[in-house]
Amino acid sequence: MNLIYNKIDAHKYNIVTSNGKLIGELLMDVDGYFYFWPEDNNRAWASHHLRELANKLDELNKQWNTQVEKELKV
Repeated sequence: MNLIYNKIDAHKYNIVTSNGKLIGELLMDVDGYFYFWPEDNNRAWASHHLRELANKLDELNKQWNTQVEKELKV
């Protein structure tokens, strides 16, 4: 299953499978970071899907995280 990330706006991506099934969303929360919100909790996730989601979250959050660390001097 390949995951497809459809950008809705600057704060939201829909995640669908290659056959068009919505599996969840990546939403920017009030802290400025994106998080994965599954469409339902009645699904098992293989490690490669979780890695793919984690990599996408890291990609989306990288610039904001750099800014936060710079301002906090972490």
